[in-house]
Amino acid sequence: MICDNIPGAVDLTKYKGEKMAPVIKKFREGKLKGPLILSPFAHSKGLNLQFVKLHIFYSNFWNWEQRVQAEGRTYRSGLTHRAIYLDFVARNTVDEVILDNLKTKDEFALKFVDSLREMRKDV
Repeated sequence: MICDNIPGAVDLTKYKGEKMAPVIKKFREGKLKGPLILSPFAHSKGLNLQFVKLHIFYSNFWNWEQRVQAEGRTYRSGLTHRAIYLDFVARNTVDEVILDNLKTKDEFALKFVDSLREMRKDV
């Protein structure tokens, strides 16, 4: 497990439901010095992590919507610091293919929204 190799890391995948909130609170208050480790799917499920400054994706997934939601856990309105996203990608593996796929979908979504805005101007 990745947490075994990172001093002070807290593996949030071991906590379910309401048991996760006290751990996140301790992290936010500075009582835990190591990083929080979450499942990529947990990132997209209602967590508020706007106090996190560095968000590392060590395992990506194909679903663009989940990636956007995961990033949204950190980047929230009222954010008072810079949020940095970092992807761990192994060369010449499916990691590269997935990341390229996510970038393509993100670019398409931005162009689509822009085209909708242009259409609304004409109405």
